[in-house]
This record gives sequence, C-alpha cells and structure tokens, in this order.
Amino acid sequence: MSDENETATRQEEDRWVTVASMEDLWEGDLQAVAVDGEEVLLVHLESGELRAYQGTCPHQERTLGDSDLDGDLLVCTGHHWEFDARTGNGLNPMGCKLFTYPVRADGEDIQILLPPPGTPRHYRYTATLEPR
Repeated sequence: MSDENETATRQEEDRWVTVASMEDLWEGDLQAVAVDGEEVLLVHLESGELRAYQGTCPHQERTLGDSDLDGDLLVCTGHHWEFDARTGNGLNPMGCKLFTYPVRADGEDIQILLPPPGTPRHYRYTATLEPR
C-alpha cells in the first residue's frame, strides 16, 4: 500500500466515532444521539442490522428520535412522513431521503463514520402537493 493510501485509510479510521452501546439499542428500536453538533438517529432493525441517519426530518427538521418504528417503516410523528428504515429513502412522500452515515458494531460499541469536514450531513425537502 502506498503512503498516500495508508494516510487516507488512517484519516478515515480516525473519523469513526463511538456513539452508543449495543446494550442500549435493542433490535427493533431507535435512538437519537448528539454527534459533533448534529443529531444522528440510530436504528437497530429487527433483522439485526444497524443503520444511522440524520436525526431530523427533512420536512421541517423535527427530531426523528421520537419517531415510530414499525418493522422497516420509520414514521416522523410531526407530519407523518414515512421512510424505509433499511435505506433511508422516502416512501411518503417519494423522492426524499435521509442522509446516511456508515455504521458498524465494534464489540459492544456502535460507531458511525463522520463525513469529511465541511460535508453536509442532512437533507432538507419542502413538501409539494400535486393538484388534484
């Protein structure tokens, strides 16, 4: 591996941060955590997989920490926007999505990979109604 590749790998490894414990996030549960000045939503799917998304709804930036999680359906309690908890893609309305953080379990620690400095960490959408 070249020195440049080793440096890039080391810099990425330094951006992995522990944000929670597996003991605190059961399968089928979600948890909002503050990370580097941003709210991040952790989701532990019933399949055992972990996901990490922006912690605010892209509609009106309401916290997703009090959202309803029904299987793989994440529903914002503010205006009932719905997201696929496996992908972060919007289901209602379609076309929106949640910013996704790479996430991993390191023993009992849940870690996310912070994007490089200056990279936006959330999406924002305005609902538009189709004329009927």
